[in-house]
Amino acid sequence: MDRPPLDYSPTAPSGRGTQMWVAILLGVVALGVLLEGLCASGAFQTPSQRRRVAALNDLIALRTAVEQFQRDCGHYPTAAEGLQSLSVQPPGLPQWQGPYAKTRMDPWGRPYVYLPPPPDGSDAYQVISIGPDGQRGTPDDVNFPGPR
Repeated sequence: MDRPPLDYSPTAPSGRGTQMWVAILLGVVALGVLLEGLCASGAFQTPSQRRRVAALNDLIALRTAVEQFQRDCGHYPTAAEGLQSLSVQPPGLPQWQGPYAKTRMDPWGRPYVYLPPPPDGSDAYQVISIGPDGQRGTPDDVNFPGPR
């Protein structure tokens, strides 16, 4: 079976229509990837939403640090030890293996609030941000993942 010879003449079809569709398709895919990246990065969030998300991320990290403190020391930080015990070794705790986390401020410039477990023996501690209004117990408080 003979193949037709390749035609290199100036009048031969160049395939530009196919090239154009490939270029358009690549452009659409690139635009989709760009938009997905912008959405995932929070570019379309308001500043208050970004602060709330930042506070939630901090709370997750702080709760993880509190849990590690508990595993190492055998108890959750007391009210006196507070979140400071995650970055500075409290006196009389030789089993402390920290620092577990840096002590930090919430996105509104206030310290995070640590509420130790109640004396009933449960482990229902809380780490919260008092939110933009600076008052504890209001609807804008950030508490994740909530009481254990």
